[in-house]
Amino acid sequence: MIAALSTPTSRTGIALVRLGSEYGGWWVPRDCLAPGTVAYCVGAGEDITFDLALHEAGCVVRVFDPTPRAISYVEARMPNSDHFTFRPVGLWRENTELRFYAPATAGFVSHSVVNLYGTTSYFTAPC
Repeated sequence: MIAALSTPTSRTGIALVRLGSEYGGWWVPRDCLAPGTVAYCVGAGEDITFDLALHEAGCVVRVFDPTPRAISYVEARMPNSDHFTFRPVGLWRENTELRFYAPATAGFVSHSVVNLYGTTSYFTAPC
């Protein structure tokens, strides 16, 4: 799953590697992929290729997303491992429940607590 398109470097000369799919992937410093490194991944949506690549690299991966579609998606694809956990909650500055407003485009999975799209449909989730 660890797929380096090339091995570029950051402006400071740090070697980078691209993990995950074209849509859901990210560039990370190669040195951050040491076994046991803890990665907190917030907002899984319907693409956890980055999260899985971190896990395959030996990282301890903690994934968070309260979106109903994301919950179904992640639970069906996550590895059975103590080094990969999923919590169906949002992250916020305090323990509370928040409204997550639907996206303006049907079929999209990302919801917004600040109602970026001005929609009226929402679900409530613990944070």
